[in-house]
Amino acid sequence: MSTKEAVEKIKLMLFGDMVKPEPAPAPVEEAKFMDYKLKNGGVVAIDKLEVGGSVTLDGQPAPDGEHEFEDGTKIMVTSGLITEVKAPETPSIEVEVEAMKKLPGQFSAIELSFAEHAAEVKELKNTIEKQDQALKQMFSLVEKIANNSIEKPIEKVRSFEEMTPLEKFRAQK
Repeated sequence: MSTKEAVEKIKLMLFGDMVKPEPAPAPVEEAKFMDYKLKNGGVVAIDKLEVGGSVTLDGQPAPDGEHEFEDGTKIMVTSGLITEVKAPETPSIEVEVEAMKKLPGQFSAIELSFAEHAAEVKELKNTIEKQDQALKQMFSLVEKIANNSIEKPIEKVRSFEEMTPLEKFRAQK
């Protein structure tokens, strides 16, 4: 690889235009069953808790109908597959007045923190921009060095008859 090609390759790696490698195909995972305890004390195994998930009870497909977990979640099962998932009902929580009074102070603290982070981000952007300019200048210098060869120029080989008398004398030594 010539120096010019090496410089071009480094430029491509640093400044883009590089083709990203294709990701390796994800390995196929076998279904992993998780145990869920029912409200009536039984345990069902489910591969995924969503519509289409497989449900087994004692190694057999779960019976059709509604099954309720201890946490209140309900699933509808047909032919051993989940057809519906109902989240447990949660009671509404009333917000205390005292907690509401604290919110303006919390918001001002968040705004102050956000302003500090925004200033830090701006400073980092400036630093990155300076480094980018320095890298570009460095590579322009590297290109100049690569284009200016430090090897001696190759002289044309002349026959003995084409040489001057001085060159003939030096060649005989």
